[in-house]
Order: sequence, then structure tokens, then C-alpha cells
Amino acid sequence: IIIWCNFRGTLTKVQDMIEQEFGVGVRKIDGSPELSLEDKERSLREFRGEPGETEVNVLIANPASLAESVSLHQVCHHAIYVDRTFNATHWIQSKKRIHRVGMDDVVTRYTILKSTFADSDDQTVDERIRRSLLDKERRMNQFLNDPGINENEMELNWNENGTGGNDYDDYAGLLESQGPRYTNNPEPEDDANN
Repeated sequence: IIIWCNFRGTLTKVQDMIEQEFGVGVRKIDGSPELSLEDKERSLREFRGEPGETEVNVLIANPASLAESVSLHQVCHHAIYVDRTFNATHWIQSKKRIHRVGMDDVVTRYTILKSTFADSDDQTVDERIRRSLLDKERRMNQFLNDPGINENEMELNWNENGTGGNDYDDYAGLLESQGPRYTNNPEPEDDANN
């Protein structure tokens, strides 16, 4: 699973939540100056499950730091978007990290979490961003006349309440299915007071 977030604070919070709640191995690539190129490459090797590396099940990244020149489509087929921006290049490139044209026998799943405005239940920031991104993607496709940028190729199916049919239990199950192959957190000890 790759989880896309745009803000470094959000990436850290998501990483902490997954490690604490699910005990799943997580690596974060956020473009911070503290992350060396060597550390970034090691995190990618671990996520790809390359021989001699610790296997990691979840990669959390922001599109600005990982949207180009990285191929994950052979090892990852599920992306979760915690937040998106109006940047169509980041959106398109992030999708292409785990999907390639011609991968007809592989199902690639994109899950978008949405936030609501405080003053409205029926309109969300994410819905506005979704419409804008689809429009930009469509216009780019028309301009380039490029079948490789096909906005319908990866169109999301939304149910009537906009969640794509998923809820917390679905995401928890998805993360738990990745197993505790590696974790930074030891198993919790039994506590008689709990």
C-alpha cells in the first residue's frame, strides 16, 4: 500500500497511527532535508521487498518527493490518498507510480479519503479538488492527444455518500492484512489494569 499525503506533519501522524494501531512496517518519504538519498533508496528497496532488505508493507509519501522516476507498479496496486491538492501533475504522476498502461490483468485500486467543510455536509474540499483534477487531466489529454493520459482509465467509482464503499473497518482490514512482518513497536505487554 502506498499512502499519499501532501504535508509532512500529516505523513508523520499517519505513520505513527499505522505503526501503533496495526503494527505494520511503514517507511516515510517526505522530501525533508533530513532524509538522505541513500535513506530514500533504502526505503524504496524495503518496500519493493528486494533481497537482503527488511520487508516493509506500507510506504507513505508526498507526491512532490516521489511522483516521478519511481516504479512501484510491480509490487503495489493500492494507493490511499489522505489529501490531494489542485496540482494535476502530482495527481497524474502519483497514480502512474503503481499503474502502467497495458496492465490489463492487474487491478489497481485508488482510495480517496475526503474531508467536509465545516459549513456544509454536501460539498467537500476533496470533491472540489476531484472535479478540478479531472478537468485538468481531460484538458491535458485533449491537448496532448495522448492515450497514455486517459482520465477514464483510472476513474473512481463513488457510492452515493462519496466514500467509495469503504469505511474504517475496510481500511483497518487492509492494513492488518499486510501483517506485522516488521514493526518499530514491540508487542504490547499484558497489563492487568487495562
